[in-house]
Amino acid sequence: MAALGYIGPPSAITDRMEKEFDRVVFLASLRDMLPPIPAERTVDVIVLDRDPIQLGRDLQVAPLLDPATPLVIISSGTELAMVEAQVGTTPLGRTDLTIVAPDVPDDVVSAIGDALRRSEQIRRTDRVLAAFEARLHGAARATPRIVRPMDETARNAPVGLVTVDTRGVVLDLNQSALDVLGGTEADAAGSYLIDFFDARDDVRGLLNAAFDAVDTPARGPSQIVVEHIHGGDPRSVRLAAVACHDEASDQIVGIVSLQDATEYVAVRRGLSRARHRLEQEADQHRLAVETTGFGTFEHDPRSDTILGSPQMQWLHGFPRGARALTVDAYLEHLHPEEGPVLRDLISDAERTGAKVEASYRVQLADGGIRWIRTAARAAPDGRGEVRKVLGVSQDVTARVAADEALRRSLVAERQVSAHLRVVDDHRAMIARALAHDVRGYLTAIGGFAETLRDPRVSETVRPGLLARLSHSVNEMQDLVLKLLEIDQQFDVVGDIASEEIDVTELGRRAVKRVCKSVSPSPKVVVRGGSVLFRSSPTLIERVVENLVRNAVEHSDGAPIRVEVSAVSEGVEIVVVDRGSGVPDALKQKVFAPFWRGTVSAGGRGIGLALVAQIAAFHGGTAWVEDAAGGGAAFHVRLDHRPLAASERTTSGPEAANEPDARDAATEPDGPLR
Repeated sequence: MAALGYIGPPSAITDRMEKEFDRVVFLASLRDMLPPIPAERTVDVIVLDRDPIQLGRDLQVAPLLDPATPLVIISSGTELAMVEAQVGTTPLGRTDLTIVAPDVPDDVVSAIGDALRRSEQIRRTDRVLAAFEARLHGAARATPRIVRPMDETARNAPVGLVTVDTRGVVLDLNQSALDVLGGTEADAAGSYLIDFFDARDDVRGLLNAAFDAVDTPARGPSQIVVEHIHGGDPRSVRLAAVACHDEASDQIVGIVSLQDATEYVAVRRGLSRARHRLEQEADQHRLAVETTGFGTFEHDPRSDTILGSPQMQWLHGFPRGARALTVDAYLEHLHPEEGPVLRDLISDAERTGAKVEASYRVQLADGGIRWIRTAARAAPDGRGEVRKVLGVSQDVTARVAADEALRRSLVAERQVSAHLRVVDDHRAMIARALAHDVRGYLTAIGGFAETLRDPRVSETVRPGLLARLSHSVNEMQDLVLKLLEIDQQFDVVGDIASEEIDVTELGRRAVKRVCKSVSPSPKVVVRGGSVLFRSSPTLIERVVENLVRNAVEHSDGAPIRVEVSAVSEGVEIVVVDRGSGVPDALKQKVFAPFWRGTVSAGGRGIGLALVAQIAAFHGGTAWVEDAAGGGAAFHVRLDHRPLAASERTTSGPEAANEPDARDAATEPDGPLR
């Protein structure tokens, strides 16, 4: 059995691997297998089960691993396409790379076994080649050489030059090459060039590529950078090789240039370490972002897939750990009323190149709603082409709820302010009434009192004066009590919509009260179905009662009609009489406080003014129109929202199915009295 290195999350596959192999070494990334490798991490095969981004990072270092150690990737074809796009070149070029789908653990174990068998065959072949190469090495030193010496220019070139035959045996070299390789010309001549380097396979591959391309010089030289120990110090050497025909010896020779690339490699390694630090910082930044509740994602326009962080997937109702998903899969989790908002967001980011934001709702599995705020921006490559769109999402459900609560609070505050202004106007009207009418009564009472004090007034006159004095006192007292009663009705400002009422039913009650208090009883008909509304029942009854009393005073016994209906703005009450009507010039004045019309008109000029103020108290209005067929039609509209059927409580005549509720939709048989 063999030792296996595993890179990925624990799963049912890892459980199976621990049973099938002697040892399973769990690795953080493929970088853990870069030389030097400690004994505890020595494995015979490496298995990678990673998401596309992590897999792409691992495969970037795959060429630096021991080529005899096979790689097995557990992945799907769609994810590998994303990996190829990230790496830049296909990772399938390695002959020791095996791809297997994650669905069946037996297939994964079988694929690992096949990779191990191929690896063992490669190792056996390498041992045979090494033995054959050793025999060639001994024969090369005994073989006479045919050398065309380098000319003076090549020998003095600042770049190391070495000529080799097709076997890789050194035929000639200049001083610069000796400076790089070390030793003397006598030591180097007749030796295999690959013996100077630890990376023998890389140098052998370089020479083979050069000799294979001898007939295609336009292809250019092959190049590699390898490690070389010179004087105990490691240095990096850049090798470039081409092959050509040597006319003097009539044989094919290779020309290899050697250049000390230690500083270049050091810079490259520094850049690699910097890139690694940047990747670590990016991972730390991503962790910090997700810790604060943000989810991040990348959108690939070519595959139309979103690679989201675990937080991003959770925010949109997916289980954590889901892999790359299509945009359509995300749209299926949005609220049905949202439409393709996420796709539009990504398209706008690609089109404009600017930061684009949108808010939308996610429909959760438990029926709840989550509000998401997402921002996205295109990430163009060096040529300005959009290769991906980067984005971040945040749960803003609590913020939306707070904003809505604040909005409702501001609306309620404005309503209360308006109500308070109406109440102030109403109480100012009461103060004016007291100043107006009470002053008149006091003047009359004072006059009667002064007359009664006069001794010249005969006894026969005094009883009449006393009666008129008593009548004035009673009327003044009645006025004050009336104003106090009206004022108390406006004490519901802070709780105007606290009670659910049936406006039609309240209208019937107000009409009955008027009919009982007036003689002879008027003929009043109430029309309208049940209209539910939130308000103070006292104020609604006062509106109907004042309008009906006004109609009784001006209808001369003609029938009066009361109509109640629900309108889009709230509820509307109409009282129609058959009296003489209201001239156009007076239709605004009739609602003014203390306006009584003609001298013979009854009342105190408060009833209709109170109706107008109650309407304003509800955000509505009151007006009068000419009735069809003669008379006046007084309208009152209250603009609070009427209740929907789903909001109605089980109390009240409609829910109890009482006769009054059933009959409310039709006109009663006779007038209410």
